[in-house]
Amino acid sequence: MSGSPKYSYVLLEAMLSAARDQARAQRVEQRRQRDRDLARLAGQRAAQRAADRADERRGSTLERLGPLRELAEQVRGAAGFAALERSLGALVSAVESGRATDHDQTMREAERIRAGLLGLRVTPDGRAEQRARAVADLRTRLADVDADGRAELAGVEAGCSALIVRLEQLAADSNPGFEVLLGTAEHDVAAFLRRAADTGERARAAQRDRDELTERWAALEERAQAVLRDANDFDAKELAQELEQRLAEIAAAAEGGRLAEALAALNALAQWLDSAEAELDELAVAAQQCTDLAAALRQAMEHQGMLFLDGEDLGNRLILRFQRVNGAVYTTAVDAWSSTRTAADDAQADAVISYHVEGEPDVEHAALTGSANCDHVEEFLGVVHGELAEFGFRAGEVHWEGKPPRDSARQLPAAQSTEVRHGAAPATPPARSRGADR
Repeated sequence: MSGSPKYSYVLLEAMLSAARDQARAQRVEQRRQRDRDLARLAGQRAAQRAADRADERRGSTLERLGPLRELAEQVRGAAGFAALERSLGALVSAVESGRATDHDQTMREAERIRAGLLGLRVTPDGRAEQRARAVADLRTRLADVDADGRAELAGVEAGCSALIVRLEQLAADSNPGFEVLLGTAEHDVAAFLRRAADTGERARAAQRDRDELTERWAALEERAQAVLRDANDFDAKELAQELEQRLAEIAAAAEGGRLAEALAALNALAQWLDSAEAELDELAVAAQQCTDLAAALRQAMEHQGMLFLDGEDLGNRLILRFQRVNGAVYTTAVDAWSSTRTAADDAQADAVISYHVEGEPDVEHAALTGSANCDHVEEFLGVVHGELAEFGFRAGEVHWEGKPPRDSARQLPAAQSTEVRHGAAPATPPARSRGADR
């Protein structure tokens, strides 16, 4: 019936088509530049984290070598001291310069030197004082463990403490079994220190993972929020819902301590954002296209004597309402072709304009008689569409449900043919599929 909505497909002329392609290319290049900037910043942060970890490890190792240097001063001048002093100096130099990259090997060398120095210190002369110093050294080494290292080894630490207490008793009694037990205590304390170092490193590694997760999220948060805003602006509901689900999964994994899972999800999110941003770029270009077409249509309508009543941006389409001198009201919707087409549509177009006409005499007559003719409306819109060409938009034939064929009807070239569109009044946006959201 001629009271049904009228539709016309619109193609961009070469100039506007080139401008659209240029705008698309500019958005792609902007994304690439942003990605290059983010990659550079991420590299700088990673290098800084590595340097911080190396400094932290170097400082911790030098701190643990401090008592060893104090022990060396106590036995300076003893036979065999010079070789141990050279070994200690080389070890300290390697740690300070960063050449000592194998922490376990460094600690094993430190323990070898410590054992040698202790062997020089325990002599028949001054045995009570030397025993006291040996016990004090063990206590110092046992206490020189950070909270991260000792947290999971409370039982092992208690066993070492009990050995030290027994050594103190043997030293006080001048018991000859002191030297035997001292070797056992040295071994157990050294083993505890190695395990504590491993435990502490695992705790620090977990903290570094948390820090990395925080940094990675900080780098992606702005992109994710921008995509969410654009998806809502373009009414891309499924895109927004998928992003919100991904963010919720990342948050749940992080809060549950599943850091590897959270990092993997962040990596997947980064790749997904690439495709989402590309899709939104297309929607942004199409939206600008529709904005330009709506502005051109308003000028053409007003040039034909129509009064602009109001307009509305529904996010997925633009609505404009005009009134003719005879009182007829034209409610006009402008959509990107990608947002309205279905699998059955094969028309070649960049946009579609739809009209809902009220108050035109031939429309009112058709409603009463059941006729599908709407000649006057079609003729008027043909004039309006002719003016759109001045703005670079080529509008095709006006279609409506049941329109009778006309040999003289204005057609686009065969390769750019148009066809009848069926649907609700333009004030009600047509349903769209996932890939068509904008």
